[in-house]
Amino acid sequence: MLTCLLVQSGDESQSVIARLRIEKMIEQSQVGQEVPVQILTPGQASLSKLKDVYRQVLYLKHKDKETLLDLKRRLEPVLEKHPMFAGITIQFDFDPLSHY
Repeated sequence: MLTCLLVQSGDESQSVIARLRIEKMIEQSQVGQEVPVQILTPGQASLSKLKDVYRQVLYLKHKDKETLLDLKRRLEPVLEKHPMFAGITIQFDFDPLSHY
């Protein structure tokens, strides 16, 4: 199962830093997991700037959709409350039909 995590901000450096922080959070949450979530092709979205909004993307892969949903449920409260993510939009797409 493939999931896309899209990070958007009006400030390019802020979007990059947020994506890197989220990537690190995901990696740390997977320590000790028998089958960890894979992070594929992190970086700029294929359309990296749209209407003055910078976009970063993480593709997450795991054989079990429930594992990805659980990761989302654990990340969301942290992303909503952490001041570093203020002004940043984060979207999870569990059925990415096209590349971002």
